[in-house]
Amino acid sequence: MSKDTDQSLFDLGQHVLWHFDGLHRAFGQADLNVIAGLDATDVAETNDRFWIWASNIGLFNPAHTSLDYRLRDNKVIKKFTVDSLHNIGEKINQRKSTKPLYCQTPGLT
Repeated sequence: MSKDTDQSLFDLGQHVLWHFDGLHRAFGQADLNVIAGLDATDVAETNDRFWIWASNIGLFNPAHTSLDYRLRDNKVIKKFTVDSLHNIGEKINQRKSTKPLYCQTPGLT
């Protein structure tokens, strides 16, 4: 996904949630307590913190209360938010793809 300030912040937030969902599925598939230095509780708590942050800033709000609407004329802050959401998604994806060797059993990705 390219970094572009014309991207919807709502869509980027959904993309981050998709990465969290993938990390949760990785825990379920591996059926282990620890993957990449995190346990399932850490992942759930981080996901909850993301939801709280997203709610506080109006990331998923509709229409005129949305973060997209409020930042429509402020390209600098929108770019910062776009970059932040991309970084969050990338970090989650890196965690999912850097499982320790003992977690990389046949059939698990």
